[in-house]
Amino acid sequence: MAINLGGLHDARNLEDVTGHEHKGQTRPMQKCLKSMAFTVRCNLGQNLSPQEFEAPSSYDSRPRVSFDWSHLGSLGVVPGNRSCERRTLLNLSRPTGTTAMFFNCMTFNHSELQAAIVDLDGTMIDTLGDFEVALNRTLGDLDLPPVTRALVERTVGKGSEHLIRSVLAHQLSLPEVKGLANVCDARSVEVLYEPAWLRYQHHYLTVNGEFALVYPGVIEGLQQLRDAGLRLACLTNKPLSFAKPLLHAKGLDGFFAHVFGGDSFERKKPDPLPLFKTCEALGTMPAHTLMVGDSSNDAQAARAAGCPVVLVRYGYNHGESVDGVDADAHVDALTEIQHALSGVA
Repeated sequence: MAINLGGLHDARNLEDVTGHEHKGQTRPMQKCLKSMAFTVRCNLGQNLSPQEFEAPSSYDSRPRVSFDWSHLGSLGVVPGNRSCERRTLLNLSRPTGTTAMFFNCMTFNHSELQAAIVDLDGTMIDTLGDFEVALNRTLGDLDLPPVTRALVERTVGKGSEHLIRSVLAHQLSLPEVKGLANVCDARSVEVLYEPAWLRYQHHYLTVNGEFALVYPGVIEGLQQLRDAGLRLACLTNKPLSFAKPLLHAKGLDGFFAHVFGGDSFERKKPDPLPLFKTCEALGTMPAHTLMVGDSSNDAQAARAAGCPVVLVRYGYNHGESVDGVDADAHVDALTEIQHALSGVA
């Protein structure tokens, strides 16, 4: 594919990208592109020869694929009338540092999508009711006061360990708890975490799906994606032992070729590793695999992995509006995805 980086000036305009001033040298994006292998031919009104930017040998060897890129405005590049053509092969190693920033300006051709990775909580199913009941039964077992739904909404999304630790820390800090005689150093988050996790697993599996609702448009939206020829996978930070029964109970499991949880890989979203692994299972490249989620976790993981991303507005996103999160599109229902992407490429 052709690469369009229209308006690219020399390295004097890239201080914000690399964090270093280049003192007038024409050295485009060497630091920003250190995890990529580029063959670059530029026409900037200057006599530049083709330049090779080789990926460090420490990066894994991955298949290479052509990408479409458009603008670099979000990286501080000053727009102009000069043109730049680049024929590019991208080494799909895990991007880091400023390289991950470069993915933020990726554009994509939605017609070339081959698969979609869909988040679970806050994207397909409203599970706040399940979380609230399971957590409050767990807290009751530990002689701690119940949690509010508002706190649950702000805390979910980063996995069960983060959820439990955050809730324990909040409840133990409440004035009415700190004044109790049984609250001492032995009643710390670290001490209570293991028994809390065991009780939480028991209670969550007992209520899994009972107080949860599938969002409107989810079934129709998944069917649309599948009818468009996309292979689907569910990727959630929820433990796999929670996720699979929930999908089955809500009649959604049949849509997915693969389901992965927060304990399926070494790291969780927003780390890009789960997306790389899910793309591998789907047999697709990240650039051809859409991420659908409801939070900055999903968006950050997608950007770092090189996946296009769509966010739904009705989810959790740690209690904040998702409209301010960088994404290729924001939608009010999964049924709007195809229409929203039609204006992106």
